[in-house]
Amino acid sequence: MSNILYWSVAWGTHTNMLQALVKSMRAHGISDRFVAYTDKVLENVENRPLDDSIPKDQPQFWKFEYLARHMAGEKVDALIFIDADHFFVRKPEYHPLEILGPDPWHSFLESPVNSPATRREDWWSCPNEKLVSIYRRFGVTQREIRNTNGGYWICRPEFGEHARLVAKDFNQFASREGFNFPEEVSISVLSHMFSKDYSLRFGEKWESYWASEWTGQFSDRVPDGTPWRHQSYMTGLQSLVNPAIVHAMRSKSALAALGAPFVKSMGEISAAASPNPSGGGCAPCQRRKAEADAAAKLAMASVPNNQPAIIDLLSTDAINSRRSICAICPEHLNGNCMKNNSMSVVTMCSDPVTKCPIGKW
Repeated sequence: MSNILYWSVAWGTHTNMLQALVKSMRAHGISDRFVAYTDKVLENVENRPLDDSIPKDQPQFWKFEYLARHMAGEKVDALIFIDADHFFVRKPEYHPLEILGPDPWHSFLESPVNSPATRREDWWSCPNEKLVSIYRRFGVTQREIRNTNGGYWICRPEFGEHARLVAKDFNQFASREGFNFPEEVSISVLSHMFSKDYSLRFGEKWESYWASEWTGQFSDRVPDGTPWRHQSYMTGLQSLVNPAIVHAMRSKSALAALGAPFVKSMGEISAAASPNPSGGGCAPCQRRKAEADAAAKLAMASVPNNQPAIIDLLSTDAINSRRSICAICPEHLNGNCMKNNSMSVVTMCSDPVTKCPIGKW
């Protein structure tokens, strides 16, 4: 039942937060694969580089681009996206596949936009009545419309590209109505449209598993497993909760401080390695090999025993779509780079026509 994969994307201080998240998962015995697209090297994950061709847009539609371009090809039953500002205080009693059920998509539908209990008049500056109208005309049929949180969602790999297209289409549809929504409004639409029984997505059903702490109950401190008061975003109703996974939106500084000591830059990885002065290639090529060797050792030490030791620091899309001579040492052609398929680790090669994942084309 554990054929699932967690993944996330982070840069800057969010990379440190992501390391704290992963540490909390591993501390509570969650050993599922975790793919991290970051600008540094984290422990206990499969490190992959940020895709510079995907804009880091503020509305966060980059999530759908990474999903479709890089994650949809994974041979797993479900992909769990989780933002860096989450923290596990215990092992959840539910498995993500139980939450997803038979549907291709899940996010937690937190609070009603158009019920008698609704008190907030808008979501993302769109009046509730207008939002309902936009949803209806786009194809959402449920009577009660709900908002969602974009920080945690589950997608079946084969649905990844379709999810991206629907999210993009809805965003363009809303834009023509004068609203530039962030990605989580599209995420809400997906949870409405692609659930046989969308009440299974309601946040209150899963409060022991996940909840969003957005009011500052853990302001500037790490969640500690004690109960806290959750407030429904659209209704204002409060309840005492103690979820296993806390979306700690007001704990960013504390999470970053917790994870920072375990995050390494590629420079630190390089310094820890011992280059072989007799190896071929110029100094940059030898330095690249040192980085690769150190990264491989880090991967071997951090990956769970029942999984292959893979450190995928390079985009396989870039590797598979380009073929050229390495330009790390353009003055000679004996320091070319390649991806060793048997070890899944970047190594050096003297073949001048290998696919170069870390050179410049």
